[in-house]
Amino acid sequence: MTQTKKQAASACDLLRKLTVTSALAVLAVFQTGCSAGFGGLSSAGPQSGSSNGVALSGIAKGGQPPVSGATIQLYAVGTSGYGSAATPLLSGTPVTTNADGGFTLPAGSYTCPANSYVYMTASSGNPGLSANNTALALMVALGSCSNLSSSTFVSINELTTVAAVWSMAQFGSSTGAALSTSAYTGVPTDTFGTSATNIQGVANAMAVANVLVNSATGTSPGTNTTGNQLNVEYWHINTLADILAACVNSAGAASASCGTLFSNTGNSTDTIQSALYMAKNPSSNVSNITALESAYAPFVPVDTTTNDFTIGLSFGTGTTASRWIAIDQFGNAWVATGSTNVFELDPSGNQIATPTSYTLPATSGIGTTATNWKDSYEVAVDTANNAWFADQGSAVVEVTGSTSAGGANGATATGTASTYTNAGVTSTATVDGIGVDGNNNVWYAGSYSTVVQGSATTSSPFGLAIDLSNNPASPNYTLSGGASFVYALNSGGCSGKSIAGSTGTEGSLDMIYSVATTSGTTTNPAGSATPVNYVADVGCATTSKVNLNSQNYNLTSTPYGIAFDNSNNLWIVNQNYVSADTSSAKYSLTKATINYSSGFTAANINNALSFVNYSGGGLAAPFYIAMDGASAAWVANSTGATAATATNSAIPQGTVSAFTNTGTALSPTTGFFGGVYNSVKGTVTTTYKRAITSARGVAVDPSGNVWVANTATFVMPGATTASGSVTMIVGAATPTVTPLAKGIAAYTLASKP
Repeated sequence: MTQTKKQAASACDLLRKLTVTSALAVLAVFQTGCSAGFGGLSSAGPQSGSSNGVALSGIAKGGQPPVSGATIQLYAVGTSGYGSAATPLLSGTPVTTNADGGFTLPAGSYTCPANSYVYMTASSGNPGLSANNTALALMVALGSCSNLSSSTFVSINELTTVAAVWSMAQFGSSTGAALSTSAYTGVPTDTFGTSATNIQGVANAMAVANVLVNSATGTSPGTNTTGNQLNVEYWHINTLADILAACVNSAGAASASCGTLFSNTGNSTDTIQSALYMAKNPSSNVSNITALESAYAPFVPVDTTTNDFTIGLSFGTGTTASRWIAIDQFGNAWVATGSTNVFELDPSGNQIATPTSYTLPATSGIGTTATNWKDSYEVAVDTANNAWFADQGSAVVEVTGSTSAGGANGATATGTASTYTNAGVTSTATVDGIGVDGNNNVWYAGSYSTVVQGSATTSSPFGLAIDLSNNPASPNYTLSGGASFVYALNSGGCSGKSIAGSTGTEGSLDMIYSVATTSGTTTNPAGSATPVNYVADVGCATTSKVNLNSQNYNLTSTPYGIAFDNSNNLWIVNQNYVSADTSSAKYSLTKATINYSSGFTAANINNALSFVNYSGGGLAAPFYIAMDGASAAWVANSTGATAATATNSAIPQGTVSAFTNTGTALSPTTGFFGGVYNSVKGTVTTTYKRAITSARGVAVDPSGNVWVANTATFVMPGATTASGSVTMIVGAATPTVTPLAKGIAAYTLASKP
């Protein structure tokens, strides 16, 4: 696989450091809102004090028929930990649905706790049969309680249940008893809760739920404020809802449908529990569970083929494909396109910023006039939520960050050119990888035509990662002087040297000492680079290299992605590893444990570094990697499930693979891509599928959503022209601390907020 980029002949790499400065201007404020209480994404947020609840009305349905006699409860999401007990807001005589499924909550019948986010459930009830179904449990996400109004209409059905459960999956838990046993009696058996430091994650998740399904109409797709959603996988959402409907519209737990569903979803006892199991275990018992869909299908169209239970949706980036994604602390996503555009999207995909140019300082030698983006290649976010872009037109560009989810940000991007005369770099420089450490020093790797002190003669430095050696508990703390180490991953190796018996290159990994300085210092060269691993040839400065491990794998082999987990293990994505079988390209992840407590020298590297390799999980020409809050690895694959199926139009031209921190594949052998629907009208077949195409960048947000950058445009189903996009896999990962610089500063990288 050839990476799309500009490459300089006979290039060598440089890591340089610059410090965060403040940007100059402020963009207009864009606020978001949805049909229920989703104003919580705006800069206004929920009310800080408690307030009397407004009157609400709605309807509960099981498929299409109404559910009569269902118990309605309104819950405030728990805030004492992930999966903590939600607070029931209705008490006294239970509110139940009438014969038509309708219900009303009178004004003042509940109180909105301060800063609360709420969801509503319907449990038990009669779906049009001879008796109540006590295994029936449905829900809908409503957003900020204080933003509900008397005009809010609430639909509760299997579609709203799928949207709510999948978007909030990582906040959900159950005691195992059916919700109908606890709706008005103490702690709910099915509950959703978050930590006190990640209420924003729940707010964002609820907004995404309303993009999947409209909470007022109970239909899919829903929408975001600006209509920027491009490919809500409604056919797949319908399939998941139909699976639940097979149990909802039955006599209950004793029915064959509920029995099959529950036995394949961790011995669940109601349909919310089953949905939560499917969302958290999206590749488990897929064929057994999807067999229920054909028994009762109130929502159509549905999957022709179901690969797994993940849900995806895509957001537009105009006509420009995307390349890299970085998330700020509010869940806003900054997108580099590998082209002349950059975008900021709010947590539910609305475009809130599209800066078109930046101004360079006079010392750049270029001038201070507005400069258009040339090739916005990668992006990182600092602890103040400012976005830093590597523009391959030879600049590192800062854009003032947002102050809330969907809030204000800088109108003018301010840049610092890599052509500074005091950097000793010529104007032919390009900038590739970029990252920000816990002190807000911005580091970047670039290819230059002039050799710079400390660099090795390497090429294609696409990956850059900053570790947790700044943590006093790290065995590397003494050697690092209390700072982080910065690693640059060079896909081309020292000199693009090929591996014997392989079409790949060994790659190299350069490590340098970070600088424990605060923001505001001058721009300086990074200092000496210490090579950690490279091929021993004339292009390198030493004959030392990391040995093959006991699995007979190289540390790196045509590597691209690089990241650190919370235990400071280094993860590398390899497109072509060396093993006993060199007959064809292989794909793997390297997990390296690095301990410099006994000192560091190139000759001692094999004592300081040990590594294992993981494969499987549908890895297919993988590129980049992100760690979630459980330090699990999420990898973007640039082709379909396998090389043999990559040309199959029914399989997306890109998937996502996931692995636990111990290397167990979470994704199936095909990778994650949800479901595919083939619509046949006469002689014309239209295929509806996930819009992941030639995936590159990947990131995880505080809600547990996985964002994927698509480097090829995609013709959405029903469209006639191709669109650029990023794809979100909803609620599939463990929520994580963002931005990465914040995690590095607090030693909470790749852990829950």
